[in-house]
Amino acid sequence: MRKITEEAVNNFYNKRNWKKKNTEIAVLDNVVLMELHRNKIAQLEDDVLSITNAGWDTKTTRERLNGLDNGEFKVRINKYNGLCYLNNEPWDGKWKQIFPE
Repeated sequence: MRKITEEAVNNFYNKRNWKKKNTEIAVLDNVVLMELHRNKIAQLEDDVLSITNAGWDTKTTRERLNGLDNGEFKVRINKYNGLCYLNNEPWDGKWKQIFPE
């Protein structure tokens, strides 16, 4: 995991505002947002994690989202034969809720 992703994820789960280069964490009341290039790609609200690739199926987007896999939330995005998979299920990149395990 790249250092910027590690820092972003740490601030995301610790609910701290943070910004570095193309990644930003914003805390709004009881919602925590992760943005990449000003596109919201993750949201944590009421112990439910929601993710999207915001229409950008890039290595960087997948890397930031994969960083959210912390033992409580399972997030594993892979690309195989041009198709994207979230936790071994086909995924179109649209918003998906992930509940704690």
